[in-house]
Amino acid sequence: MLVLKAVRFVLASCLSIVLFPSLAKAQVSPDQTLYRAIRERDGDINRLYTTSSDEIANAVRRLGYREENPVGRCFSQRLLESEWGAGRIPPLYTPLYRLYNSNITDHFYTISSSERDAAIRQSGYVNEGITCFVYSRTLLGDDCELRRYWAAGSRSNHFYTIDLGEGWDAEDDGYVSEGSEGYLPYDGNYCQGQREGAIILFDVEILFTHQLAHYSAD
Repeated sequence: MLVLKAVRFVLASCLSIVLFPSLAKAQVSPDQTLYRAIRERDGDINRLYTTSSDEIANAVRRLGYREENPVGRCFSQRLLESEWGAGRIPPLYTPLYRLYNSNITDHFYTISSSERDAAIRQSGYVNEGITCFVYSRTLLGDDCELRRYWAAGSRSNHFYTIDLGEGWDAEDDGYVSEGSEGYLPYDGNYCQGQREGAIILFDVEILFTHQLAHYSAD
């Protein structure tokens, strides 16, 4: 099995170098930190996720939030458009939309535009724009999946984490897993990989899709 993985890695790397010499450009470094804070008030919980350190500071200073450890790193639209141009961001990167429902004091984040629209149309959420961009699929074996959880009832709030232990604790506390909201890139700090001992592999399909999208835009 290890031999097959090694062969796949070599083949994918060789193909990417020969056919897609601009692969290195596909792996831009994330330029934003995804901060988070929590507010607990009379049994109600609300979590805020933002790339703005000023917004976090204001939430802590004026709105009763308590800052928690950041979730990880992500990409700004400005960075990606500086690499590929306005309106030409490859499908490998997807926006993480942000919404808010004041009736249940819940911040909601999703990479699905249809889910965003349905939440606005049917559930009382208000669109608050794009938080940042994340990977729509894992590019490397040690990218970190951003998992979403939901607590119904009196708490009525969403919870997001790349930490498996936090996810398990949330489920023990009554949260229900709602799947993935993309992937955050390995950064050696917040995201240190989710598969211990894994050989980092490039997915040939992802390389082809990404690079063809890049060249077709030129």
